[in-house]
Amino acid sequence: MWLKLIGITILVISALYVGLLLVCEKQRVLRAVRFVCLLYQHAADRIAVQLVSVTEMFSGFTSEFKHLDDAVRRGNWQIVRSELGAEQDLLRDFPEILGTLYRDEAERLCRLATDAADRRYKKLLDEYERKKRMYLTMPLFAAISGLLLVL
Repeated sequence: MWLKLIGITILVISALYVGLLLVCEKQRVLRAVRFVCLLYQHAADRIAVQLVSVTEMFSGFTSEFKHLDDAVRRGNWQIVRSELGAEQDLLRDFPEILGTLYRDEAERLCRLATDAADRRYKKLLDEYERKKRMYLTMPLFAAISGLLLVL
């Protein structure tokens, strides 16, 4: 009897853990998309004020995402791409193209990219809010149904 209770407890705890992992993964992608939105906005603002190189443009960039700020300042865009996960197409080849455009084209590219990233962020946030409870409860319900089969 005690072994069944211990097994039930382990199964329920592991199901909750899986649900929390799903929620944390979605939050990580949301934070990365928000970071890209801020990055595009910063680039558009800097281009509107003065034309500087890409490395100088992001040298003073700060946000609430410190590890991504450092990666951008060092020019390590791969870290940002890995944080984006399935949303990597948001970043595309932005850093490489930005340094090769004229001022008006670069500013227009930044504004368009900012709008696209903001729309994607809002869409992902709505989806996350709708599915957050499901991510937490579905593994728990699966564990409970497995327990009912065992008992």
